[in-house]
Amino acid sequence: MSAHTGFGPRDRWRLRQNRLWILAAFLAAATVYSAAGIIHDVKPRRVAANLVRKATAERIASFAESKLTTLALETFVPATSIGALTAHQAAAARCACRDTLPATEFFRLDLRTNTLDRTGRDGPSDVALASVARAAAAERTKTRIRLSTSRELGASAVVTYVELDSTGKQRAVLGLVAAATDLGALLFQNAARSTAIVEQGDPMATLDSMAVLAFGADSVRLFGTPDPEGRYYTPTPLHGSLEGNTIGIALPSWRINPALIQLASPQQLWHNGLLFLATVIVVIFAVGSSRREMLLARSRSDFVAGVSHDLRMPLAQILLASETLVAHGNATKSEREGLASTIVRESRRLIGLVENLLLFSRTGSVELRPRLETVRVDDLFFSVVESVELAADDAQQVIDVSPAPSLGVLADAQLLHQAIVNLVDNALKYGSPGQRVHLAANRVSTGAVRLVVDDEGPGIPAEERERVFEPYQRLDRDQTSERTGTGLGLSVVRQIIVACSGRVWIEDAPTGRGTRVVIELGAVEMSAPTPAAAETT
Repeated sequence: MSAHTGFGPRDRWRLRQNRLWILAAFLAAATVYSAAGIIHDVKPRRVAANLVRKATAERIASFAESKLTTLALETFVPATSIGALTAHQAAAARCACRDTLPATEFFRLDLRTNTLDRTGRDGPSDVALASVARAAAAERTKTRIRLSTSRELGASAVVTYVELDSTGKQRAVLGLVAAATDLGALLFQNAARSTAIVEQGDPMATLDSMAVLAFGADSVRLFGTPDPEGRYYTPTPLHGSLEGNTIGIALPSWRINPALIQLASPQQLWHNGLLFLATVIVVIFAVGSSRREMLLARSRSDFVAGVSHDLRMPLAQILLASETLVAHGNATKSEREGLASTIVRESRRLIGLVENLLLFSRTGSVELRPRLETVRVDDLFFSVVESVELAADDAQQVIDVSPAPSLGVLADAQLLHQAIVNLVDNALKYGSPGQRVHLAANRVSTGAVRLVVDDEGPGIPAEERERVFEPYQRLDRDQTSERTGTGLGLSVVRQIIVACSGRVWIEDAPTGRGTRVVIELGAVEMSAPTPAAAETT
């Protein structure tokens, strides 16, 4: 004989359970990985930092351009000659009542004669100043003001203003020369300090948290010092009167206010939420599977114990009765009949137990297919009483039957007999001596026939009546009692009745004490047997 090496139901159940736990572990790892990616993703911070730098640069540039325009108009508009410019500047410096452009000298280029006048000679060359003036005239900006730097100007910066005649034509270009860093400090330092891109008091609104750098053409430095964290520097071109210059904001990503950063997009949050939900669902299924495995293991243990007891007791009785018959050859006729009755009774108990086990094991793998036929209720009850009569006498209990001569049902006679025997056997097992078990049948308005088994036992609580039809299930009060069982009796009953297109349920006994089990099956029209036929039967 070869050993059976295939997977059994228990092995398949464990394999399925292990797969659930593996899936749960995988989903949990994916959830943690996704959450970690969201938390530690530096991309949102980089994007936010770039946006903050750009917004800050544009606002500072706007302030600086506005200040340059205001100061240039105050300087150039009232005067039409370089002498007047010098006098006006000196008066403003003595007054100290307003900001002035830090001019080191003034110049004027007459566009009609192409002559250049200047107040000093220590600054850039005439050629450089004339070139800057002509470039300013060619720009034709709205404000007619421009800040220029170049390699020819060196460390100096030039602010120019295009003067028009009465007809609106360009007449001359007025300009001043200043140290690039002095002019940059005047324009950008105050602008940087007055620029707040977030709530007041936030560290990002001060120069301590960000470095502002302004450069002119050819990298002439106007404002700020190179930031040691140069990788955060983002140059932004300037426009208007500051066109040709650039400004940059050096701001580390970690200094960005978290309120400005969206740590995760809605899609990422939904993705992570779904992963977490899937993990929870799989874990719940895995825990339920483990719990069911434990309950099934316990039920199997109880089942094995019950089957062992139910097999041992009848076998012991049969062996004892057989040994007594053999050892006492001179036993009286009544003694021999009693021993023979014991053997018959216990043999029938064994047959019923084996039939339940065979039917349950068969329905676990093959669909139960009953052979439906007409079954007379009276004949069914008579065969059931005959099968359990010795067991009832041994339990000192009585079985009553209400005649139903004209009732018949459509069922498998052998299977239905087994189901009713299971119900009566349960009633005898859990009932007390003197109990009366009643079998009855009646036809209901739906056209079906209901077979009823009433007992006077302890009853079954309403909340447990559905559960006891499950395999291996027994009431908690019976787990520790001396009454043993396989837990398959009612399960087999339900399988048989469902296979016969019927239904079964439990109700309170009409007397208020005990249990009533009701089986409902399809009715078959039958005529009552004649007296002669009844006597023959």
